[in-house]
Amino acid sequence: MSRRGAHIHLHHEVASLAREADGSWTIGGRNLMSGGRFQLRSRFVFVGAGGYTLRLLQQAKLPEVRGYAVFPLGGQFLRTSNPEVVSRHDAKVYGRADIGAPPMSVPHLDRRVVAGTPSLMFGPYATFSTRLLKHGALTDLFTTIRWHNLAVLVGAGIQNLPLVRYLIGQLITPRRRKFAQLRRYFPEADPADWEWIQAGQRAQLIKPDRRRIGVLAFGTEVVTGAEGTIAGLLGASPGASVAPAAMVELLTTCFPARAEQWSPTLHRLMPDLAPD
Repeated sequence: MSRRGAHIHLHHEVASLAREADGSWTIGGRNLMSGGRFQLRSRFVFVGAGGYTLRLLQQAKLPEVRGYAVFPLGGQFLRTSNPEVVSRHDAKVYGRADIGAPPMSVPHLDRRVVAGTPSLMFGPYATFSTRLLKHGALTDLFTTIRWHNLAVLVGAGIQNLPLVRYLIGQLITPRRRKFAQLRRYFPEADPADWEWIQAGQRAQLIKPDRRRIGVLAFGTEVVTGAEGTIAGLLGASPGASVAPAAMVELLTTCFPARAEQWSPTLHRLMPDLAPD
């Protein structure tokens, strides 16, 4: 993207997002390397900040996210890089999720190659933290709570008691019992070959609902401001299968006047894209 004229700023954290009188947006934050502050102005803003997205959209006073809340879930995996073990498995094998467990908790044994080193991973095992990012602050969750989303949070929790029980069960289960789950897939697994690693955080989206007060959403949702000058990606982190559809929705919603101009390029890149 930089070769096409875009400016990419790494190691920068956005801390503020405010709308100006002329309709543009002021984005402020700090350089994590130097500690210096920065400020930008833009006519259009896309917030793809993972667990911090809702907090920034709330700061922008976007009415479309009124009542929205997030619930952070983390995950741990068992990993081995023992060549003798890794060489015996060359696929991804899924099992069945426990009753009441969320969809992303389906246990699986998976071969991965990172920086040329193959390894096997098994999991996930649910964890909980009030951080909204893997390296976020423990106060993250509380910064997103407002009076208008408190009932939504409580309502979603009451309606998902099996999920709450599952999460509590995961937190209190000792590691030896968790390792026993791996042995259902690989009976010869040796604890000396495996290590625990912490995966990322997911900020599961909770949405207001007229009939049920609040519902827990496991998908990904693009939220756009009424005037199309701001949009954000909320919910589970989008993989390659979701990201293109989310971006097409963003382009057509926020830039309707240019949709016809961009349509040939989009259809060339994605031949299976639905007709306009």
